[in-house]
Amino acid sequence: MARRFVLLLRGVNVGGVTVRSADLRSTLEDAGFTDVRTVLASGNAVVGSDRSETEVRGAAQDALHRRYEREVPVVVRTLDDLTGIVRASPSPATPPRTTATSCSPPMRVTRAR
Repeated sequence: MARRFVLLLRGVNVGGVTVRSADLRSTLEDAGFTDVRTVLASGNAVVGSDRSETEVRGAAQDALHRRYEREVPVVVRTLDDLTGIVRASPSPATPPRTTATSCSPPMRVTRAR
């Protein structure tokens, strides 16, 4: 069974870099992802894949580079991880108003001494 991943494309749909949802969906499907869902015109998508997070990131970035002839950084998280982040939020807001920041690769946080 394919795992679900959230793809967050960085630097698209701003500054003249336009990625249309239909183009994003077909590009990701052509790269072998299944059940591709795009989120409005955000440059974000949810996909299915049996690959690891690292492999998903590489395949998505390669496909986007071929399609748009430019580097498109992609932050990848499992859908379960992102759902857990939203649920653990101390904010009283409910989705879709919850905001989370994600770094790629994930940052290691240590306590200040």
